[in-house]
Amino acid sequence: MQIHSYFYPTEFNSNRYSLTFAHSLVEVLGGATFVPVLPILEIAAWSVSLFYLIYQLLKGKISFVRIAVAALSALGILFFTFYLSGNLYQILYWLSGMQTYLTPMVLNTLIFGRLAALAHTTSIKTRHFIEIALLGLIAGGFSETTGFMDVRMFMPHPANINHRKKAFTFR
Repeated sequence: MQIHSYFYPTEFNSNRYSLTFAHSLVEVLGGATFVPVLPILEIAAWSVSLFYLIYQLLKGKISFVRIAVAALSALGILFFTFYLSGNLYQILYWLSGMQTYLTPMVLNTLIFGRLAALAHTTSIKTRHFIEIALLGLIAGGFSETTGFMDVRMFMPHPANINHRKKAFTFR
């Protein structure tokens, strides 16, 4: 198993810890017999994450129209993303490509959905920070690009800090 590379010297040592864990999990769940199920799971997880994100962005009461708009928008984004992708086979059916590029996108969509949900709450608790940080840590472990993006997303920007200082002085 690839988890062996963390504890013993091997020719394969990766800083993509989530990718290594995901590959090991696929091996445990059935290896080559489980891989054909993964594209369906990824598409379902991404559609649910997109629906959650859009549903949170459409602030308002629960209604059929809001649910329908969120569902149709999520499916539209999903359809056009796959339609416009350069190599659909690599994204969906090549395990190394799918887990390196598609899985972090699904997790980051979920992170943005959680951030949108937290923007509507009046009190943000410590468990929310831990949840977002853990999701970012997991998503960032699939590739260096995603890791950099997640680190940059959580870094405070000087303009935001200055704006918050001014906002707190008015109170």
